[in-house]
Amino acid sequence: MENVNSCAYVAKIDEIKEIVGADKIEQARIGGWNCIIQKGEYNVGDLVVVATTDAVIPESLSNAMNVTNYLRKGQRVRTVKLRGVYSECLIIPITYIQGVKRVEGADVMGLLGIFKYEPPVKMVQLASGRTIRFTENEAFNVYYKFPNQKNVPEMFNEEDYVQITRKIHGTNARYAILKKPKITMIDKIKKYLSSKFGIGGDKWKWCEYEFYVGSHNVLKDIQSL
Repeated sequence: MENVNSCAYVAKIDEIKEIVGADKIEQARIGGWNCIIQKGEYNVGDLVVVATTDAVIPESLSNAMNVTNYLRKGQRVRTVKLRGVYSECLIIPITYIQGVKRVEGADVMGLLGIFKYEPPVKMVQLASGRTIRFTENEAFNVYYKFPNQKNVPEMFNEEDYVQITRKIHGTNARYAILKKPKITMIDKIKKYLSSKFGIGGDKWKWCEYEFYVGSHNVLKDIQSL
């Protein structure tokens, strides 16, 4: 893929399997994703557009495909279960891509007006009682280590050695001393007096920095140094 973090890209159908007891639907596998499709609509090897979980689909597109009722509130693709089989993505016919080269792995989010759902900006209340936006300091933003494995099923093979870890609730934490996103005039004066005359000790010497505590996606507290 051109972009392993894309939520709408061109892909090839790798496998189609029957669903026991179903006359009108079958299951397609595209990379690491499974999708329920109408029987006979696609063949193995066909190029399609895959919209993965949490892709937000324009209403005009979902209406044209007659799938709006299968989407989550806010036009988001969701995982559904039919006849005991999971469908984890939405397949969009390749004919909806016009005027571009249809290449396997191509990101078509912008072309189709699809974007990835992002939760609303979080407001957190610090121990001091002050309420701030979580993303106030970009250096302490949400982070993730790996792309979704379903987008890159070839990341590991049977010969690879891997280290299996287990996350225990409450042990994910990070701590940082970061420069304030906004340095006030008072901070600049304190910094000058500290460096020039030694006034204020370490408290003024490091007044342009703050101590951050949180997890990979939650800010717990900010304290002035």
